[in-house]
Amino acid sequence: MHRREFWNLNRKSVSKGVSIGIFWAFIPLPFQMVIATIFAFIFRGNIAISLTLVWITNPLTMPFIYYFCYKIGVVILGKDEMPFVFNPSYEWVILQFNNILVPLFTGSFIVATILSFSSYHLINYMWYLGTKRDVINKNRKFKIFTDTDTNQEESKIEDPKDLS
Repeated sequence: MHRREFWNLNRKSVSKGVSIGIFWAFIPLPFQMVIATIFAFIFRGNIAISLTLVWITNPLTMPFIYYFCYKIGVVILGKDEMPFVFNPSYEWVILQFNNILVPLFTGSFIVATILSFSSYHLINYMWYLGTKRDVINKNRKFKIFTDTDTNQEESKIEDPKDLS
């Protein structure tokens, strides 16, 4: 846990941390932060980033995100959308498991997989573009620096006053 690779900001650890954090943010389970930490540890992703991104689903965004995931699950499974009526009993939980929780977990898993896969590749590509831009800018500065020195030397040699 104290090893540098879990806290460093490099392309691989950041990409993995983002992917892990986004995946577990969309899975409706308790203790998402603990699960994200364990998976970041296993896959050597950035722990701080994965923990931060789990909070995409916070008490304000959770109803909207999970309702969207539920709707995706309903469409994928071909079920009818069920009206939600709460009854705190064991029978209600058993009945609702099939009607609500199966589409919710199915949709959540699909959305989490798509978003985590996409975010992993997007972060890798953005990191590549940023590195490429930095190299181009560094080369451009180096070229300007060397070109100005060369041009000044050439202009000194070709100056007619210097030849006499």
